[in-house]
Amino acid sequence: MKAPLETLTALLSKARERKLLVYDLESKDGPSQNPGFTRVFLAGVYDGNGYVTFRNHASLGNTKDWATRAIQDGGCIDQALRYVLTREFRGRYIYAHNGGAFDHLHLLPWLTAHIEEFSYVIIPVQSTIQVLKVTERSSKQTWTFLDSMKLLPMGLDKVLTTFQLGGKVKFDLATHEDDPGWIPYAKQDVVGLFGALTRFQDLVLNEMGGELGITTPSTAMKLYRRKYMGHGKTPAMIEQHRHFKECDGLPPTPSPSLEVAPQVNGVARKLRGKNGKENQKEPPTQTCNACLHDWIRKAYYGGRTEVYRSSGRGLSYYDINSSYPRAMLEDMPAGVCKQYGPKKTVADFHRIERAAIGFVECEVYIPPTCYLPPLPYRDEQRGKLIFPTGTFRGVWPWDELKLLFDPLVRGEIRTVVRSVWYQRKSLFFDFVKELYAYRDKKLDSYDEGMALIAKLMMNALYGKFGMNEDRREILVLGKGEQPPEGATFPRFEDGQEDLLSRVCYVEKHVSPPYIIPQISAQITSLARIRLWGFMADILRRGGSLYYCDTDSIITDLSDIPISTELGALKNEYPGEFLDVEISGPKMYLLRKTKAFEKEHKPGCKTKECPGCSHVKLAMKGIPKEQRTEETLRAFQKGEQVNFRRLEKLGAMAERGFKTPPRMRATHKHHVAQYDKRTFFDDGADSLPIHLEPIL
Repeated sequence: MKAPLETLTALLSKARERKLLVYDLESKDGPSQNPGFTRVFLAGVYDGNGYVTFRNHASLGNTKDWATRAIQDGGCIDQALRYVLTREFRGRYIYAHNGGAFDHLHLLPWLTAHIEEFSYVIIPVQSTIQVLKVTERSSKQTWTFLDSMKLLPMGLDKVLTTFQLGGKVKFDLATHEDDPGWIPYAKQDVVGLFGALTRFQDLVLNEMGGELGITTPSTAMKLYRRKYMGHGKTPAMIEQHRHFKECDGLPPTPSPSLEVAPQVNGVARKLRGKNGKENQKEPPTQTCNACLHDWIRKAYYGGRTEVYRSSGRGLSYYDINSSYPRAMLEDMPAGVCKQYGPKKTVADFHRIERAAIGFVECEVYIPPTCYLPPLPYRDEQRGKLIFPTGTFRGVWPWDELKLLFDPLVRGEIRTVVRSVWYQRKSLFFDFVKELYAYRDKKLDSYDEGMALIAKLMMNALYGKFGMNEDRREILVLGKGEQPPEGATFPRFEDGQEDLLSRVCYVEKHVSPPYIIPQISAQITSLARIRLWGFMADILRRGGSLYYCDTDSIITDLSDIPISTELGALKNEYPGEFLDVEISGPKMYLLRKTKAFEKEHKPGCKTKECPGCSHVKLAMKGIPKEQRTEETLRAFQKGEQVNFRRLEKLGAMAERGFKTPPRMRATHKHHVAQYDKRTFFDDGADSLPIHLEPIL
């Protein structure tokens, strides 16, 4: 019995136009009038027809705890939710910008206090709320709360200016909460965001031919399936190929390198070990989800981010124009699938690749003389993705493995375990070409909003094919409600589950038809290959590398050919040279003679200022106000940097969602010793990590 054929097909049903609603919360730092995130004092709601403001009722005053004042009867959140959770707005997509990490969190204590009236389900992603679905128990009416930043991943001011909606109102957030100036400030945010989302949906639906999804990737997938699949060069059906050919869909099928007996029609097959004796080990009996996909995911690596030198002067910063969309123009692994064992050689692979795209499980060797190794490797000891020399094993796309034979590498494939090959097909040529044309500023029809959406769609689509099939839902149980089977609970500090908690976690497995990880793996591989090719060319020309990050390079060469073409290099600061200090991945300082556009000195409040700072800092994970040279120096000395941040979803779950989110003291201790390459003492250069063979 073979597993059923599973495919991705075009969407032919009529696209739905979503009804929208936008809300926004304004808050202070605790009981003070300082800017902050813990005490909500105003809520604004806009439905496209009218704007409504809600403030805490005067009777609350200081008689209620400041942290919960907004959710008490007559509080601004209480009033706003009683206004929104009505028949008039049922079925709406209800947005707040960055709602998943702020606004929605403040709604949870009110919903928990009214759990007998409303049930709710949270779908989290990366410690934030992606979807908050609220259902009235009696009528079964539902309202869906979403985060508009997951559609438009940028600050609200940029969203509003891009769609020509005026930008945010300049306003001092330390202004007293009773000041009337808060009303126009909050109104501009919600009315402007509603306009941007309405424009976004209109362009996607009526101009592009797609449909609004809850995130950028889901919107891109709906657009691809509606507008492009079955038209032009794009096939109407793409097979998922979830299982190895020997899998019957029952137990997981092992790699041939593992001595575990697979089943055929429920009967264990006997494998012989190296000594010729039968291996009697019984296979697992659980249903096989997607054994081939699990194997392919081993070849699905992220972008390349590496530090080669710790500092330099007179450098140039280059970006690749739309690196991932450029990769999507190439053929993709989407047709007939064939598997081969260890007998196939490199010569065979060169022959097969003319008509197919392959993934190979093998052991490779790269000599220690190679400065720029091409293959990614998940180093379990370091817990990082590295690009090493030496002897190591893994699964890689064949196109990336071919870089081993470049004269700069001189590596080799020593042993092959297995390979899987897919017929070549053009999947995204029309998708990318049409969308990229929207970004051409030379056209009379150029529209900045349309250009932004086109960019987001092109960059978001590939990741949807490699989406994780496991997801978690968070439920809060009502009185007498039993947790679903298999549910787990928040844990105490000692690791024990809090079985008395009304909060529970439910793990779910979803298998949508667009999960085709070989496509995502090939696209990210082609992007890394392009990046490696540019860096290799710099080395061949006698230049030096300082830093790379997915689609960007910092080097001492200033005369590299540039172009506006897809996949070509562009100089981010043409005619200018940078002084650079690099402490680690996404942790660096750039300095130049002219001020950086949109980079401002501390205290700059001039609305028309195009940029006044000559320093640009990257400091991932640090609050914006603390991204300073002083903070960077502290990291360079190995010191701990302390800061406060709003607690995340998990911390609130541990407290049962009974109280609003709190500010928590936290810290970051940047590893002073970069460990993805081996640095010389003065930091002037580095060498790759060298791996010895595992015996």
